Amino acid sequence: MDEPLAHGMLDQPRTFRSGRLPGETWQGAIVRPSIPAGTATPTVREGNLLRLRIPEFTDSQPGHWSRTSAGDGLGEVPQGDLVSADLYRDGEKVAGVSSAWQDVSVPDAPTRYRLDLSTARDSEDWKAGVSTDTS
Repeated sequence: MDEPLAHGMLDQPRTFRSGRLPGETWQGAIVRPSIPAGTATPTVREGNLLRLRIPEFTDSQPGHWSRTSAGDGLGEVPQGDLVSADLYRDGEKVAGVSSAWQDVSVPDAPTRYRLDLSTARDSEDWKAGVSTDTS
């Protein structure tokens, strides 16, 4: 059973032409947090709400991404996946931010934000690129 990969990765639907072999690489190195181009749910600020939508795991193929949970809303993390997130406003840590996939109320005033996101995989299935620190 491939439990650490049970949730897989997502991509936008696409059409393939017959007679052509599309080049697809899934879970290609290096798997890390990023905001894939064309993501349907981008990170944005809407008024006093910062909508963080940064997948913890993306691969080397544009558009491929996954999160630590299966989208069940329970925050379950597959065995071997460890994720932590810290949001800073003008250098001060913002309380209550534990994920890069949540809505955060923010003050009306213009300010600088930084998100630190750490991921690690300690499952035997992962041989390289088993941890990342991204800001």
